Amino acid sequence: MRFAPLAIGLFILLSGCLEWTDSDRAILKAVGIDVPAENDSGPINPANNPPAAPPKQITTINNSSILPSISPPAFLHRSTLNCSTNLTTYPETKKDLSDGYSNYDCESGYVWQCINDGTFDSYYVEWCEDKYGRKVDRHGRVLK
Repeated sequence: MRFAPLAIGLFILLSGCLEWTDSDRAILKAVGIDVPAENDSGPINPANNPPAAPPKQITTINNSSILPSISPPAFLHRSTLNCSTNLTTYPETKKDLSDGYSNYDCESGYVWQCINDGTFDSYYVEWCEDKYGRKVDRHGRVLK
């Protein structure tokens, strides 16, 4: 029964018998009850007072999460290095792959072009880029 005076006071307050004060509005808003405008001292109809919508969250979108995870190579970057010194013998070139060129691996050719072919002269170091500027392998899988 300790809450009876509070319940009666709240009933009187909500029934519109008293004028709304700023402190009344603050208390009711604090517990999630909408209060009428300052010039409206009428009662609040609970049926017309749905619960407040949750606050909107701001979401930051990382562009990489909306890009496809597989994107075919659009550009080939290739340098030529010496097999014995690993020094660059021909600087990096960038080739547009839209012309259908397909003689590339998007990786180092050291094993194939120095060891396996037996010449031990020079090899390509290649990396590929998709149209979004991301590093990809020959099959278009995005590399980290």
